[in-house]
Amino acid sequence: MNEEEHYNDFESSRYHFKGEGDYFMFGFSTHGYDDIMNNGGKELLEEAYTEHYGPSVPKIEGCQLTLGVNRSLLPKKASTYIRTLSQK
Repeated sequence: MNEEEHYNDFESSRYHFKGEGDYFMFGFSTHGYDDIMNNGGKELLEEAYTEHYGPSVPKIEGCQLTLGVNRSLLPKKASTYIRTLSQK
């Protein structure tokens, strides 16, 4: 699964979805990113999304934040569902 999709909204935010190897990744960039991260965003990610955030997750170039799901660690049915969605 090696596919990419990009989305933009009216507030200069950028969303990026990418499948690469065993990972399905969500990338995000916005003009207020530093303020969000400096006011509790980083702590929230480290506490609530430990397995999807951090140095073990491949990064999407050009995105300020990348969250990833390692499909090989998901139950078989969930992994198949994500793979099917990425092929549409």
